[in-house]
Amino acid sequence: MVKGKSLKKEMTIEELMKLRTGTGEHHLSSANFDVLLDEMIILKKQLAEQEDVIEGLQADAMSDPLTGLANRRTFEKEMERSLSTARRHGRSHGLLLIDVDNFKSVNDRLGHTMGDKVLCHISSLLRQNIRATDIAARLGGDEFCVILNELKSYGNAAARAKAISEVVAQTPCIGEGKNIHVSVSIGHYVFSGEDEMEQVMQRADESMYAQKSQNKEVD
Repeated sequence: MVKGKSLKKEMTIEELMKLRTGTGEHHLSSANFDVLLDEMIILKKQLAEQEDVIEGLQADAMSDPLTGLANRRTFEKEMERSLSTARRHGRSHGLLLIDVDNFKSVNDRLGHTMGDKVLCHISSLLRQNIRATDIAARLGGDEFCVILNELKSYGNAAARAKAISEVVAQTPCIGEGKNIHVSVSIGHYVFSGEDEMEQVMQRADESMYAQKSQNKEVD
């Protein structure tokens, strides 16, 4: 038996071994050691499982359930972080606002299952064509965005918008034996520490609708 103070819940297996061998402050019998060791192993397993569940719930709260991209809540937090960095270090960042052209017709003609596949397809292309420091998010429906952190030059945002538009147009979504070609309209805005989130979103939205009008004229 262990005399004196009781065993701590956070006791490690190494500390328990010291009690068994008599090298610790107290001594533990063989029978009690086996019981406590089994209990400790079970508790540690349960704790690890609970931590996995918590991490999963935290990830779910931060991501879009369909595409796995950051959700609107996470996007807003990341935007605030980018704006804070811009204010603190005087650096320029960019925002791309992305809207799928004629997405309603995809749902109407091919069904919502295919529409979801198109959204996941675009999400995958976004992941593949942004830097590790950038943040891609789905704001809802067929609207996506990318935060371009720390741009090297003012023209980088427009260049990234054009590159992503071309990749989407050139890469069909494959589903149910069909190749679905879609296009996107992408607005961009380069922001600094003097901007506020509402202003950044408004400017990017205006740019996106201007691009959408150009795409309709081309069609």
